[in-house]
Amino acid sequence: MPALLTALAVLVGPAVATHPAPAGAAAPAVAEAAARPLEAYADYDGQTRCAPRAKPGAKALQRWLVATYGGSKGPISRACSSGGQSEHKEGRALDWTMDATRKADRRAVRRFLDDVLADDGQGRAHAKARRMGIMYIIWDDRIWRSYDRFAVDDYRPCDRPADCSKTARHRDHVHVSLSRAGGRGDTSWYAGRV
Repeated sequence: MPALLTALAVLVGPAVATHPAPAGAAAPAVAEAAARPLEAYADYDGQTRCAPRAKPGAKALQRWLVATYGGSKGPISRACSSGGQSEHKEGRALDWTMDATRKADRRAVRRFLDDVLADDGQGRAHAKARRMGIMYIIWDDRIWRSYDRFAVDDYRPCDRPADCSKTARHRDHVHVSLSRAGGRGDTSWYAGRV
């Protein structure tokens, strides 16, 4: 039996080289990200073409959100024929399904916002959001814009809230739009994750 296992190991090779790190192996990724220079705040760079295939950064961030805070995955991609400008049409926006009417969901989203908008250990503002390449976040009638130093503002897609659906008001999901670099997974937070 030991000879058979040795022969298999030689033929297959080491398991570490053939399998990605488990989802819970975040410590090396966190250390690698922290060692890289901190990105500047992402400027607004809205959708200009249609290439809706989900980008690796959007997929990695969405997986992390659900694994860390609960909820479920919403869409990343949107059809080119759907109305209006949206980074979903470039595969660099994600929806994280959370319900603003549920206390547990509100708490989870608050923990997420507190985490990504916090200063890092060196006192640098909004460090994790900058490392993630977050361009803006919309949730529960509010928007946080990187290009406005993540100051919170009202988000009013309709003249009167009563005229808007829960989805338009982002009360049934959190919307996160990423910079092009964040969408590709090229910013420092994605090191070891993409």
